[in-house]
Amino acid sequence: MPIILKSNDDGNVEVSEEGCKKSGYLQRLIEGGKTTINLDEIKPDVLKIIGDYLNYYADKDFPTFPEELKTNNLKDEIDEWDFNFIDPVSYENCFRLINAGLLLELNHLYELACAKIAAFMKGKNPEEVNEEFTIECQLTNEEAKKLGLADN
Repeated sequence: MPIILKSNDDGNVEVSEEGCKKSGYLQRLIEGGKTTINLDEIKPDVLKIIGDYLNYYADKDFPTFPEELKTNNLKDEIDEWDFNFIDPVSYENCFRLINAGLLLELNHLYELACAKIAAFMKGKNPEEVNEEFTIECQLTNEEAKKLGLADN
């Protein structure tokens, strides 16, 4: 029987019961008799990504990740399906998947989204990372100089 996951705007995603059992959080709710689960914390587009992920892995074991990424080429580092799944996901939604992975107790999804962010950051300097993620430095010029992050 499919389980209905509802997002914060009443968007629904159908996930197989077996797929939901990959999540510790969802599994407990299903065992308690829930067939519709409200996930107001998760945006509809991210919930759809999660639904696709859970349905794919419903009858499969999660592959393992390397302890450490050797390169910034994620395609060489992880399972092919995982790469094709996570590659088109925006960095913004990767951060949302990281939060959702924690909420849903879905370690593989959490690690997969983290791996995409880590691969991007590998070999980049702080300015390049800040620019990609539109992070503004919160330090004053004096504080940055003391830390060696700005010219004297």
